[in-house]
Amino acid sequence: MAPRGKRSGNRAKKRARKRTADRASASGRRSSLSSTAWVWIVLAAILILGGVTRGVYLNEIAHAPDFTNPLADARFNDYWARGLAFGDWAFPDDLDDPQLRTTPYFRAPGYPYFLGFVYGVTGPGHVGPRVVQMILGLASALLAFLLARRWFGTGIGLVLAGLMSFYWIFIYFEGEFHAPPVLIPLLLLLTILLAQWTEKATLWSGLAAGVCLGVAALLRQNVLLFLPAVAVWSVWLGRRGRRKRSLLLGFAGLVLGTIVAVMPATVRNHVVAREFVPITTGAGANLLMGNNEAATGFVAGEVPGYGKFKTAYDYPGIVARLEERLGRELTYSEASSYLTDEAVGFIRENPGKALRLTGRKVLLFWGPWEVPHSKMVQEARDASGVLARIPGNFPLVVALFAAGVLLAFWDARARRAAARAERASLEARWEVSVLVLLFVLAWFVSIVPFFVTARYRVPVIPFLLVFAAYALVRIGEFAAARDWRSAGVWVLVAVAVYVPASINFVQFEADPAKWHYDRGFAHSRAGELDRAVAEFESALRINPEHWQARADLGVTFLMQGRTDQGIAHLAEALRLNPDYAFGHHSLALAYANTGRFDESIHHLNETLRLDPGFRGAREELAMVIEARDRQRAGGVP
Repeated sequence: MAPRGKRSGNRAKKRARKRTADRASASGRRSSLSSTAWVWIVLAAILILGGVTRGVYLNEIAHAPDFTNPLADARFNDYWARGLAFGDWAFPDDLDDPQLRTTPYFRAPGYPYFLGFVYGVTGPGHVGPRVVQMILGLASALLAFLLARRWFGTGIGLVLAGLMSFYWIFIYFEGEFHAPPVLIPLLLLLTILLAQWTEKATLWSGLAAGVCLGVAALLRQNVLLFLPAVAVWSVWLGRRGRRKRSLLLGFAGLVLGTIVAVMPATVRNHVVAREFVPITTGAGANLLMGNNEAATGFVAGEVPGYGKFKTAYDYPGIVARLEERLGRELTYSEASSYLTDEAVGFIRENPGKALRLTGRKVLLFWGPWEVPHSKMVQEARDASGVLARIPGNFPLVVALFAAGVLLAFWDARARRAAARAERASLEARWEVSVLVLLFVLAWFVSIVPFFVTARYRVPVIPFLLVFAAYALVRIGEFAAARDWRSAGVWVLVAVAVYVPASINFVQFEADPAKWHYDRGFAHSRAGELDRAVAEFESALRINPEHWQARADLGVTFLMQGRTDQGIAHLAEALRLNPDYAFGHHSLALAYANTGRFDESIHHLNETLRLDPGFRGAREELAMVIEARDRQRAGGVP
């Protein structure tokens, strides 16, 4: 037995060691709390600066002519949303009835319903929706941080949040009336929900992910291709030792949740048109636009053999012309199937040409240019005082993405030699990396059969940026550890990808005249005729054969009472494009107003030949013939 004095000394030493351990533990907790606090402070700073940038950009575009007069597809989305919010379904005078309430959805309805809801809350002004979309842009940055922090590390999460907050194209689309600002946070949330399957998949987690995927599909139908991607990923997880029964339950929930989310659109289509249309009937027309003798890989603005197809306003006319060709009435589903068969027939009969066209689309998708659709995206950036000052472009994203993927493969080998606790974390990181790569592949495969545009490419960029952030952080870690050799090797890898990614292999060239034409058209719709004339004339200085700018300049001159100039420009526009029905109609009215009835009748007949359903043309033709007959009889014209 130890003497009393020795026992007392031992107790004192134990108490001292305990006090030391407690102080160390408390210090560790304070250090951990301090570290966590700094993470959230940095994240808050990123989001605040991202918000300020968006505020400055919103103030800039508020003065743009198309801010209150959206163009093309954005105009259609705005019309649809206002009809839902305010019950105003009067379609624009210069466009055809899109038959929204009597036919199945031709375009995915999710975004117009979102926009209509926002209008219902914020009122009819055009600022409210853009503010909401910019808030969603910051929410996307937050979701990207949460995804990366949980499975890739805090540093990568912060870098990814920064990339999401400041990459210029996200900010650009948040200022437009298009789906990406709503779609991107849904896809990031979907990824987070599915990534949790690396720990445990449940029926409820699958249901939540399925609802998220289904709502995303209502915004862009090609999202449904994520379902087979998740199926492949789930099988792969099962073979890696994850519980197969829970994965099966999770996938069943995913499918069920998707069906539940999509079902309202399916039911509505059946009620309205007595057709089984899960979401939309637009696939056939879009597929034919991307696969025909004249296809170039980007949107052409017409369906060959069926006329113009610039917006969904034009689709009923395409169906009508198809019905005229076949000599019978068609449902929208039948029309879509027929157009799909034409596209597939082109591919089957011209395999070499179709293969080259697909290769061109691949190069466009991964190429340096932001391919325009309804607006000139790259030119909009160059003209913006805010976006032009934000560094970064798509080739840089591709280069860092490629380096990040290779680094992730390289680092994946380390998990075998890691300690057991760390190995589980590295295994989960690898599994989530594969999920993200499958999403990239699924999105790419879903776009290439149709045509490439910046608007269709942008939703995949957050997934590319996951690996871009990974590359930036790992290269930074090499540099911090003074491992200059490794840092240099991976920088060279990124440069080796950046150089070819920056080459415009398909020799795509956007028409800079269209930038001025679009602005002129928006000014014209706003009644700002002098500004419209200036923009149309700028377009013609760049491209004197821009027939649409010349035609709209002629119409604007007519609106200003400058009849002779208006007629001259319209006549020149029709020389450049004799098949422009609206140009013939405008010229016919101008001739009728000046008493030149024979010329008016000629151009009205041309209008009806090119577009038999042109609104009001038949009635106008009868009136002009009557006026001509009175003139010949000596009456008052």
